[in-house]
Amino acid sequence: MTATATDMDDRGADDDAPRLDAAALEELARAAAELGLLRLGAVALDHPGFAPAYAAYDRFLADGKAGSMGYLERTAAVRRDPAQMLPGARTLLVACVPYDGEPGPIARYAQSLDYHTVIHSRLLDLEARLRELVPAARSLVCVDTKPLLERAAAALAGLGFLGKHGCLIVPGLGSYVLIGALMTTAALADAPGGIDPASAREGAPWDACGSCRRCLDACPTGAFDGPGDLDPRRCIAYLTIEERGPIPEALAAKIGERIAGCD
Repeated sequence: MTATATDMDDRGADDDAPRLDAAALEELARAAAELGLLRLGAVALDHPGFAPAYAAYDRFLADGKAGSMGYLERTAAVRRDPAQMLPGARTLLVACVPYDGEPGPIARYAQSLDYHTVIHSRLLDLEARLRELVPAARSLVCVDTKPLLERAAAALAGLGFLGKHGCLIVPGLGSYVLIGALMTTAALADAPGGIDPASAREGAPWDACGSCRRCLDACPTGAFDGPGDLDPRRCIAYLTIEERGPIPEALAAKIGERIAGCD
């Protein structure tokens, strides 16, 4: 199916942003699958569903939970307005890649090739396909190192939902997935909320978890203050990657030989 970008839609004649129509999204989803990006969704950067995520991020910073991750505070304004990284940006194309590994001291996601490099390479190939479909669009690849609320974007794009542990849960895959995004100046010509507008759930993101709290109870260091409320200063990933000072003895005993996480 040939995909094109329409010139105008109901946003008004004064909006000359290139367009991503349903056919283009379908072609991009097909290309993503061929590249090993298991699922692809799209969401407008101005989707109202981002507001709760921004508010939660502000509370996280205000509570001092960023610890020694000063960059989270320095990049807060950009996280609230990602278009600062790409002026004119309108849409996020969000993809996920599953990972596996053996249980052991090293977190599963860290047992193979650097996922930043792997997903970045695949998204560059997807970006090339986007340029073919919508030549006027500019884009930017984002894989974890860019100031972007990727998990919220993935949920709003219809890839899954956020669990009580704050991670994306993809039906059929669980939370063993890694996320990457392609920001573009192309606007969604059809459903403004993304490929699956119904993915913008009402209520708390983790409502789909029901009464289950296995992830919270399984945390070796008790790093959760409640559903969706992680304190990284007690998290194995933070303590073994981000923290530059000594690990408190009480937490070190709970961490044991684990490195980079507890999955």
